Amino acid sequence: MADTNILYDEQGHPRHFNIVEDADTAPTAARASSARPASAQEAAKQFLASHADLLQLKRNVMQSMDVRASLAPVAEDEALRFESEKHTMDSTVVSYNQTMFGLPIYQAGVSVVMHGPQNQVKAATSTLHYDVAAQPPGHSMANLGALDTAASGAHDNVVRRAIPAAQGMRINRTRLMVYKYDPADRVHHEHGDPGFGAQPHSLSL
Repeated sequence: MADTNILYDEQGHPRHFNIVEDADTAPTAARASSARPASAQEAAKQFLASHADLLQLKRNVMQSMDVRASLAPVAEDEALRFESEKHTMDSTVVSYNQTMFGLPIYQAGVSVVMHGPQNQVKAATSTLHYDVAAQPPGHSMANLGALDTAASGAHDNVVRRAIPAAQGMRINRTRLMVYKYDPADRVHHEHGDPGFGAQPHSLSL
C-alpha cells in the first residue's frame, strides 16, 4: 500500500506528488511490479492516466505523449507531448511539455520521477496551465522557412545590443512557443528602450 501526499497551489491545483510506500507492503509491491516491468515512459503515462481527473487532463490531451513538440503550429488543441527522459543513478525522470497548436507552452508541463529497475513512481511535479485559450497563429508563423532565420544571422543584433561586450556571440536556433505575458513579471527594459531588439513573436494565452 502506498500513501500519496499532494501539495496544491492557491487555486487548488495539484503541483507536487510524493508517493511513500508502506514499509510492511513494499516487498510485496516490488514483487508484483516485477511481474510486469514497464519502461520509464510507460510507467509515467500510467501514473498520469490514473491521476488524470485530479490533474484535470482530458483524454484527448494525452493522445500525443509519444511525440515531441512541433517546430511549427499544427491543428491540435491543448496536449501533452514528450520532452525528455533523464537518468541519474537509480532514478529516472520523464518529462512532458504542455502544448497548444503543437507548440510548447513556456515552462508548462509535468515530470514523473521513478526509482529502480522496475520504474516505481516516487514523485511527480506539475506546472500545468489551466483554462488555456489562444488564437491559432497566422500563416506567416506557420511557415518553417520564414522561422529558420537564426543560421542567417538575422537575430544576432538582439544579442549584441543587449550585451555590448559580446560582439562575437551568435543566436544558433530559434523556436516558437506559447507564452502568457504578464507585465508584472517583466524585469528588463520596456520594448523599444536602448539595448533591446525587436519584440519576438509569441502566442498570447
